[in-house]
Amino acid sequence: ISFSNASSHDAAMTARLDFWLLPFANIYGIFGYINGEAELDVNLPALIVDLPIVGPTPITEPTSVNLNIDYNGTTFGGGTTLAGGYKQFFGSLDINYTHSNIDVVDGEIRTLTVSPRLGVLVNPAAIKGSLAMWVGAMYMDYEQTVTDDINLNELDPRLPSVNIDFELDIKNQEHWNFLFGGQWEITKRWQVMAEGGLGNRRHLILGAFFRF
Repeated sequence: ISFSNASSHDAAMTARLDFWLLPFANIYGIFGYINGEAELDVNLPALIVDLPIVGPTPITEPTSVNLNIDYNGTTFGGGTTLAGGYKQFFGSLDINYTHSNIDVVDGEIRTLTVSPRLGVLVNPAAIKGSLAMWVGAMYMDYEQTVTDDINLNELDPRLPSVNIDFELDIKNQEHWNFLFGGQWEITKRWQVMAEGGLGNRRHLILGAFFRF
């Protein structure tokens, strides 16, 4: 028995508390809740029986069964953002590390993210406040460990009722993807933002911010 085509899909709701340590350096902490699903193909070999006279004879063809593992848990971490600008243009570099504890199965998720961005500030007369729009890239080093067990009879009734323990180490194939986003500063205290990522790895981030 072998495994292949492992992938995962995660959704997280997080809260972030930050402050400007220096005019160009912001530090923050993250905590929240994560929900996700890991998918993989379980590849079953052909069943072979040893028949008298004939000898070993296959009675089924090799097959693959898709297995889904749902999980949820808590996530926490922290990071820093370095930023600077000239006139209406700005650049930033965000670095953060998060760790998620999964409770449905024995497992964990560790993620290191580095995101450089270049953008522009605009003040359209048609709306209140100001807008910031940017493009950039995201480097993500994602490691997920999932430990579970499966019963062979549940995958195929022709197989014996035997539990097999397994451990999956899932990593992202591509570390970099392209991103673009924008933020609307409604007032000095309230901002909303949206950011999307394209490429081999896709992401969507929506956020609302209140500053004291």
